[in-house]
Amino acid sequence: MIDSLTPPARGLWMRWPTAAALALIATLLWRYAAYVQTQEASVASRLIRTLGMASWAKPHAPILTIGHLEKVFALNVTVECTVAYVLGAFFLLGAIVTACQNSPARVLRALVGVTVAALVFVGVNQLRIIGIAVSIHHWGMGGYRMSHQFLGTLVSMFGLGLACCVLLLALGRGGRAERPIM
Repeated sequence: MIDSLTPPARGLWMRWPTAAALALIATLLWRYAAYVQTQEASVASRLIRTLGMASWAKPHAPILTIGHLEKVFALNVTVECTVAYVLGAFFLLGAIVTACQNSPARVLRALVGVTVAALVFVGVNQLRIIGIAVSIHHWGMGGYRMSHQFLGTLVSMFGLGLACCVLLLALGRGGRAERPIM
């Protein structure tokens, strides 16, 4: 019996196009980071309005404005604050992991894991931006320093760790059918 000559599993061909698509997404995120920044500001502005606070975003700039008639503050979603570069790296990692999978089910699990991890990280980053905006609204620039420099960094690291855990859980050992018998 020669195991090395057995054909690859059916459907395994999909790992290369999937990996290429993930690498393309990473490249597009890096290339169009300014657009991603603008969309982050726009989404955060809409979410802040649901909290009952006045907020608006500039249509073609990554600037989020919060406040009322007495005090108005503007937040700039900078290169350091955007999710574009971290997500790009995450999707590139997903492309590498997907290309290394040995079954169609694991390719699908890797794709789903990267997608869910990316959504988790985007959601946590939006919560961070909203938290910064709320603290500025209530405490002014003193609230900005504390929420952006200290708590914002903690929330970002928590979001990144959570996204990594989601990806690792998705790539776990697999179901009973995928485990070796002995």
